[in-house]
Order: sequence, then C-alpha cells, then structure tokens
Amino acid sequence: MQICFLLTYICLLSTVYRLNVLLLVPATHPLLLHWSSPCSNSDIDFEADALAAKINQIIQDNRANQYRRLTEAFSKELWAAVKTTRGNPKGHIDYPHHMFSNLNTVNKYYASVCRDPDYSVHDVLCFARPYCANTSIHTNDHMRLTSYEVEKLLYKIKPSSPGLDNTPRWLFHNCSYEIADAVAHILNASFSCGVVPCQWRQAVVTPIPKVPKPQSLSDYRPISVTPLLSRVAEKLVVSRWLLPSIPVTIVQD
Repeated sequence: MQICFLLTYICLLSTVYRLNVLLLVPATHPLLLHWSSPCSNSDIDFEADALAAKINQIIQDNRANQYRRLTEAFSKELWAAVKTTRGNPKGHIDYPHHMFSNLNTVNKYYASVCRDPDYSVHDVLCFARPYCANTSIHTNDHMRLTSYEVEKLLYKIKPSSPGLDNTPRWLFHNCSYEIADAVAHILNASFSCGVVPCQWRQAVVTPIPKVPKPQSLSDYRPISVTPLLSRVAEKLVVSRWLLPSIPVTIVQD
C-alpha cells in the first residue's frame, strides 16, 4: 500500500510540473500541504528524488524480508519463489519441439546422467554377507533393519507426490504398523544383495531450464520424482552408512 501511494504521489508531482496548475487538496493533508502554492521546478525535482529513494528503500526492505523467510521454507515454497522470480507463477514451461519431439531420446539422455556406468554389484557385495531370507537369523546384523525402525520412517513420510508406481503417501502413513514387516524385509534384501528394485529406479522427470533460453538438453535440470519407498531407502543409506563414514570435520564444513 505504501508503494502504491508513493507512486500515485509521484504521478501527481509530474502532473503539476507539466501543467503548472494548483492541486485542490485539503489544507491539512500532511504530504500535499506545500502544494497550496506554486513551487519551483527545483523543489519538484528534490521531492521526486526523495520519493524515489524512499521507494527503493521500501523495495529493498521487502525483498530482504522475503529472502529471510525463504531460509526456513520448504522445497515447495522455494520452487514457488523461483517461478515467481522467473515471471512464470503458474509453472508453465514451453519445451522446444526440436529437443523434445522424441521422448525416448530425452529419457535415454537423463537416464545416462543419473546412472553410474562403473557401478558393480560385486564391489557392493564384498562388504556384506548374504541375507538369510529363509531363516530368522541374519548374519549381517550391522546392516539389518528392524520393523520398529522402518515403521517410524513410514509413519513420518511427509506429504509428497508419489512416483511412477502411484503408491500414495497416506498408505504408508496410515498403515505403517501393518506393512512395516514387509517393507523391512524388502529393504534388508535390497541392501544385502546390492540390488535396487527396478520399480525404484523409474522416476517421473520434469526438465527445468537452467538458463533463460535453453539450447540443448544439458541446459535443463532433471527434477526426478521417485517412488516413496525409494526415497525411504535413500535416507536409510545416508543416515546409517554414508554420513557415519564421513569425518566429522568434513560434514561440519
């Protein structure tokens, strides 16, 4: 409201300067009181410069407050701010036909970006002993997940879009206790064998431009939405094995 009022006031100043007429305003108006008599052009220029500086300061303060709030925002709010800054609040993106006419080519490109060609199952299995699925004893207890641990993770899954399997979040949240044993078995088998289920490796990919005018597929950042269980598995790998293996000084940096 302050900015709108000041802009209106500047328009009034410009009108008086060009037409050289008197404004008919109440005598008690705090900002327009000096317009009860004609003013020189220098006075008008001084007032306009002062108002422009005041408007710039208000804009800077508003932007600072917005950025300060974004430091504690969720990813959804951050993306909304990015879209607003780009002048595209509705999230509509025009994809060039010559780059996205063949979707198979696009899929292969982003699959190659997200894939490690040097990955070897043998390199993973050399650190773990086989998972005994047919017995109640697990020889690699340091890797085994308990149903209690998995149930807490399922219950705390945040509202999010499902992946290509369309398994909704409410299923894991509301039925966390009932499906904890089955999910724990799947995760334990996957970690022990070093194999990720093929369904977890499929994602809904949305290319987001990195630059104002993309010229190639590399100018787009692939935003992948994987299945919810895949994200749970990733969090477990990071929290149980990746972070503990990194020195504390590096993590702090």
